[in-house]
Order: sequence, then C-alpha cells, then structure tokens
Amino acid sequence: MIALERQFLDDMKRLRSREPLALVLTMGEAFTLLANLQLALRHPANRGPSARGIALEFALRVQRYLAATPAIAAACQAGWEPGRGVQVRRCRACGCVEDAACPDDGTGRPCSWAEPDLCTACARRAAGGIGPGEKASDGAAQ
Repeated sequence: MIALERQFLDDMKRLRSREPLALVLTMGEAFTLLANLQLALRHPANRGPSARGIALEFALRVQRYLAATPAIAAACQAGWEPGRGVQVRRCRACGCVEDAACPDDGTGRPCSWAEPDLCTACARRAAGGIGPGEKASDGAAQ
C-alpha cells in the first residue's frame, strides 16, 4: 500500500469520532448539488460501492427534501434519465466538438465557439470564403 493511502486510512479512522458535517444549502444550491450528483452517478464507470452507497443515498435524500411541489419533484426525477443534461456542442460546418476541437488556423490554437453551433475556425473560414478543412494557403479565396 502506498504511504499516502495508508496515512489517509489512518487519519480517517482517527477522525471518526469528529462531529458530523452539517450542510446548510439554499433550495437552488441543493438542486444544483442534486443535478451534479445525478450526472456523476449516471456515468457508466462510476459503479463502485461509494457511488452506489453513500452518494446515491445522499442524492435521494436531497431529492426527497426538494420534492415539495409536483413540478420540482418532476424536475428532480428527470435528472436520473440517461443523457439528461449532457449536451455536446457540435459545429454545424466541420463537426468538431468541445473535447475534439479543430485547429483555428487564424490563431494556431484549438477553436472555440463563435456561435452556439459554429466554431471560430469555421466562422473565420466562412468570413474569408474558405471552406471547412481548407486553409488560406490552399489557394482558396481570402
């Protein structure tokens, strides 16, 4: 066992008698926390005992607390649906996404977003009459 892991376990045992952590959250903070827990718990690789035990139980407790009206209860329940809240931005011109950006030829850095569905590289190319995937040096109009 790595020394840091051993130290961590020893510290956790020693601190068991400490007073429990009490959280005071606004309704908005509680809803945001629940949404983030739901997203993390829906991740396919997050299947360990701490996720299925402590995190899930805490999320369900927060959900029960928040579900004071039918609309809020429905919004809380919807957070468990696969794909909910996970939207991938995709460029309408070249198809790049945030995690796989194309090179922005004008800056030499990865592109960002000029519009909700248009990356800066494609916006720059469109403004210069250059097609997606082409550079000004390819002989396209400038």
